[in-house]
Amino acid sequence: MTGPRAPRVTALMTTMIQLAQTLDMTVTVGVIETEEQRRILTGLGCDHAQGFLLSRPLPPARAAALIPDASPAPS
Repeated sequence: MTGPRAPRVTALMTTMIQLAQTLDMTVTVGVIETEEQRRILTGLGCDHAQGFLLSRPLPPARAAALIPDASPAPS
């Protein structure tokens, strides 16, 4: 991340990820829009990511088709 607030944002994300890991929680970060964000958050210990970098919003049936063993989406 770049810009004048980058060190603060990185410190905040690091703290939140470490807190979740201390509590034995899986860390999923949303709103990943750039490869740089994905790289940084993966480096900080993020377990999963979601956001426009990976996929635009999908209708429920189409999203379910991407998940192995997913139940069909309700009509």
